[in-house]
Amino acid sequence: MDLNCSASVSRGRMASKYHAQYLAKKCSPEQAVSVINDGDVVYSGGEPNLLLNALYTAGDRFKNVTHCSMFGIMGTQGSNVNSEELAGHVRFTATVLKHYEERAWATGRPDQILVPFSEMERLIEQRHRPNAVMTHCSSMDDDGYFYMGNHPSGARTAVDCGAKVLVQTNDQMPLIYSDHYRVHISEVTAVCEISEPVLSLDAPIKRVATDVDITIASHIVERIPNGASIQLGVGTVPDIVGKQLENHKDLGIHTEAFIGAYIDLIKKGVVNNSKKELCPGISVAAIFIGGALLAPEIISRNPLIQMKKLAWINNPENIGQISNLISINSCLGVDLRGQVCSESIGMSVTGGIGGQLDFVRGARLSKGGKSFIAFRSTVEKKDGGRISKISLDLPVGSIVSTPRSDVMYVVTEYGVADLLYKSVKERAEALIAVAHPDFRDDLRFKAKESGLIY
Repeated sequence: MDLNCSASVSRGRMASKYHAQYLAKKCSPEQAVSVINDGDVVYSGGEPNLLLNALYTAGDRFKNVTHCSMFGIMGTQGSNVNSEELAGHVRFTATVLKHYEERAWATGRPDQILVPFSEMERLIEQRHRPNAVMTHCSSMDDDGYFYMGNHPSGARTAVDCGAKVLVQTNDQMPLIYSDHYRVHISEVTAVCEISEPVLSLDAPIKRVATDVDITIASHIVERIPNGASIQLGVGTVPDIVGKQLENHKDLGIHTEAFIGAYIDLIKKGVVNNSKKELCPGISVAAIFIGGALLAPEIISRNPLIQMKKLAWINNPENIGQISNLISINSCLGVDLRGQVCSESIGMSVTGGIGGQLDFVRGARLSKGGKSFIAFRSTVEKKDGGRISKISLDLPVGSIVSTPRSDVMYVVTEYGVADLLYKSVKERAEALIAVAHPDFRDDLRFKAKESGLIY
């Protein structure tokens, strides 16, 4: 196939040494996906919308193509990946489902592979073994490298598996330095160009912070020492925690998702990574989302902020090498034994395994480390009533995301329940104490009836 189908001037800076290679591989998205064959496994990372649209527009010409991704697909392509018309042509599977996949789950069209983020690359190597990879990258640099955007989602591992590399290059994509998530023009099969704002993974879940959220965050912040290294999960409370840390000193960043709260801490000099044993002086993450993308002047071409391999970031043994590692995540509910559900409400499907357990376990290995599971004590029903998110047992069908044996601190607006090395009865009492006052008597009655407490 002749991929040299455009003579237009390419966007971004590039050295003349690699210019000819770039032009030879530059083509339309439709020509790029023409290298995909029936029965292929196609992996995508970073929402390469031009390529995704080309794949699904031509979907009916394929037979039994499997499209895999770490995250479900956002934007206009989200509905395409789950359309009935593509049954038998292109099948979609992800490890973390997003809005469209959750809605389509009942139809059986999307599928999900359950794996913690610390094993994401092994999943690609041992299960997916892609024939092609579609990735959304920054413009090619002077050395001929494309950096794989803000959430590359294992795309480099797909390249290393021998996949054909289809690059969507975007001059609005920040160039985030990485020793792993980059691909050289010599490895690329096809390049297509776009210029558009970068989509953020957490855009659909943003909500306005309330006084309750601020109170929950304050319980956590007062337990974070100066010199700590921080992992903030995605959600309102972790974001507020970041904002409340502005009076701390010498903080470090070792995190799965680099969110907007980190930007202010870096600007104010609160983060310098001076106490961090692993990658001292450098903030490291595997995904850049939300408000972080609104500050390209901070994250782009900054050697003090780097993207590392997801499996390396989330490896509990690596996390445990960092003293005072503080992990802060959210959940949907906790039972009185301390089991944490972060992925489903009963048999519904929400998200995926992600990296919560990786960091909970890593914090336990860290000298002085702490992990916090934070959430509002109640959820409001459609009829205006309330349900306690701390319950005797989780609703039938609920997924246990973090086992009771791993949980350290559970936080609501009513305080912090310390579960580390506590007995079953001590755990139940501690959790009842941070439940909403309107539900404590009922929880205590049920706990006594079940033999959890005397």
